[in-house]
Amino acid sequence: MADRHWAEIEDFGILWGMRLLIFVHRYLGRFILPIFLYPVVTYYWLTNSRARASSREYLTRVAASAADVDIQPDGWTVFRHFMHFAHSVLDRVAAWTGLLDRDKVVFPLRAEVEARLQRNQGVMMISAHMGCLEVCRALASLKDDIKLNVLVHTTNAARMNAVLEPLNSEHALELIEVSSVTPATTIELVNKINQGELVVMVGDRVPVSGADNTVTADFLGAPAQFALGPWILAHILKCPVYTLFCIRGETGYNIHCEFLTERVLLPRKNRTEKAIEYLGVYIERMERYCRATPLQWFNFYPYWVEQNLEQEQ
Repeated sequence: MADRHWAEIEDFGILWGMRLLIFVHRYLGRFILPIFLYPVVTYYWLTNSRARASSREYLTRVAASAADVDIQPDGWTVFRHFMHFAHSVLDRVAAWTGLLDRDKVVFPLRAEVEARLQRNQGVMMISAHMGCLEVCRALASLKDDIKLNVLVHTTNAARMNAVLEPLNSEHALELIEVSSVTPATTIELVNKINQGELVVMVGDRVPVSGADNTVTADFLGAPAQFALGPWILAHILKCPVYTLFCIRGETGYNIHCEFLTERVLLPRKNRTEKAIEYLGVYIERMERYCRATPLQWFNFYPYWVEQNLEQEQ
């Protein structure tokens, strides 16, 4: 039986669980959340064999990718992996409700990004399902009138947004729900870049529409599929591009924002080959953070090409 697309697989943040955690967070306090969190994560760990296998596969690959990665891909580590994801969901709630302590968000490249925005020069940032992307709301505090636009997938995001949107205490962040980037969406994003806004898009999942505009590239020692869409969009937007990874540390979050290129240029004759060069830089950086914080990369479905083939047989 062919493996389902990631978009058809439910996230951990199903509505009933999210509503329960939000209620506890707001009215009983975060300190009591582990009492509720452990049963929820334990249930998920026990019942979702696909997620367990995918986590173990990822942990095995990241452990084998470098000698200095000290992690055992066993059942306990898989459970800890799920717990890290659960805590990222809570941080997402905190970010949306304005309860996230921005003093605990470290953003070393703030001055550089702020200088660009002050010149009304929009910036595109390519992120991943790592840590807590909503922490990048802190980017919206760079200056009072900055707008942060995050492209999200409609099917999965709609469930999460249905819960989180009423909690939005600020309007500096806009979620643009897209199953694919249409010409109308592109025009809208070009206008936003020309107005000096930030556009954020993840690059570690393939398009919902299927295998079109995807390429296979090595990630943690094995081939996986990646979307060309972020790089094609960056080419159209004609703006500086950074990679963005929001990683949870011991005392707060670190926004790892690194310059990639002043402009993504994709010539007609070798568009795919050139896009793969930019993608390679992105993958190298993602691998670096996976090795440094292996429990903070959250893609709980068959990710590698050979893993998908095995499940189809």
